[in-house]
Amino acid sequence: MSGKSTSSVKDPLWKLEAFVPPGAVDDFEDALSTCAVAVSRFEDAGGDTDNWRVEALFDVAPNPCRFDDLLQNLTRELRFDSTPVVVTEVPDQDWVGQSLEGLAPVRAGRYFIGGRHNAAAAPAHAISVLIEAGQAFGTGHHETTHGCLLALVRIGRLVGRPRRILDLGCGTGVLAIAAAKTWQRPVVASDIDPIATRITQEN
Repeated sequence: MSGKSTSSVKDPLWKLEAFVPPGAVDDFEDALSTCAVAVSRFEDAGGDTDNWRVEALFDVAPNPCRFDDLLQNLTRELRFDSTPVVVTEVPDQDWVGQSLEGLAPVRAGRYFIGGRHNAAAAPAHAISVLIEAGQAFGTGHHETTHGCLLALVRIGRLVGRPRRILDLGCGTGVLAIAAAKTWQRPVVASDIDPIATRITQEN
């Protein structure tokens, strides 16, 4: 399998959290939207109040004092005792990987697709393709990947063992690995995403 990979450090994100009375939520959210990359509101803020919890994500650390003053100005006539706006740095996590770890294994014809933690569940006669959760597309759950796995079986029946195999847009490498295990042939796996080629090589 071929492909170059590069490592990069993600830019940090900061989360701003504030508790806002219903009468000021829209204006506070609008003000945040002018400089935040994303803003969310949650009706159940906890406690005995009707306040909403407003969260905003920033790619540059915001000044909490600026938004404390803004919140106080917006709520001055609402008899609201505002709590300080809280700003915290968001830890760098592989959210995609965490979500994929909970996926159940997939059966597609002769193939068993799962993580290494599912390896023991693979039937003895199946072709096991163990894909670790990562930041690349291809776990066997999507209809396109599932259909391509079934097509591999059909190709083998119709045309026999192929001489050259290319997986263009390999993602996690699930199809390249399945083809290599099926026909015992070298496979060229390529992707424009360096993360995908790295994950394919690791898998």
